[in-house]
Amino acid sequence: MLTQRLTFLKNFFKRKLVRFFIILLVLYKLIFNAYTGEFLIKKGFSSSSTGSISLNVKRFSLFFGIIINDIFISSGADFEKKPVLKLERLALTYNLPLIFTGRLKLTEISLTKPEVYIWQKNGKWNIETLFVSS
Repeated sequence: MLTQRLTFLKNFFKRKLVRFFIILLVLYKLIFNAYTGEFLIKKGFSSSSTGSISLNVKRFSLFFGIIINDIFISSGADFEKKPVLKLERLALTYNLPLIFTGRLKLTEISLTKPEVYIWQKNGKWNIETLFVSS
């Protein structure tokens, strides 16, 4: 009986479709995780901004949303790197796989304890100089 089960499992994993889904699952887990999300956000922000960002990504998922804790954005050198935005938590969570059952569930949209600091210096605002002009 054990040999029959092993033979079944062996034949099951030999199928191309099963291999495809296993590879797809591994690639999804490699791309959509908290470490990759934090890297992408920091890299994207630093390439398009004169300021700096500090954050802690808890969830970064294509199917279930994003949760980021302890966000701190500071201005560039022209405003002495003073804080522009502080957030305790930013969340956009949903359940996309439920769409196959005919439902779409939006669980949470939240900004927890936002603090926005806006200053003007020499006729320019700190938010205005935060991003490179295009």
